[in-house]
Amino acid sequence: MKKALVHDWYYVNGGAEKVVHSINNVWNDLDHFSLVDFLNKKDREFILGGKKAKTSFIQNLPTAKSNHRKFLQFFPKAIERFDLKEYNLILSSSASIANTHMLLPFTNAIRLGFLSSIFRRFKFKHGH
Repeated sequence: MKKALVHDWYYVNGGAEKVVHSINNVWNDLDHFSLVDFLNKKDREFILGGKKAKTSFIQNLPTAKSNHRKFLQFFPKAIERFDLKEYNLILSSSASIANTHMLLPFTNAIRLGFLSSIFRRFKFKHGH
């Protein structure tokens, strides 16, 4: 069974990346996809088990390393361009855009999404 994990971006070792680390403890044979991958060696070893993610065109845009978020308008198209047709299981870990691929009708793969910030968004939206 071929498995993929789509994550928003890899540039720090934050809470969402700890989720990816935990997912990798369950499935250590995942192919990783991300908008950008700028992890240092120590964080890459912890989060991805030393693997590099297959990245989008945003990785190569000028200043993407220092401020990838300024390319927000390109995020949906960048995620949609990942070719995931050959995968049987597609996981996503997202606090932002990576779950977009869940809506694309390109495969019969099993899809499972982890959304990292739904309660935080609800809390601030509704002022509780």
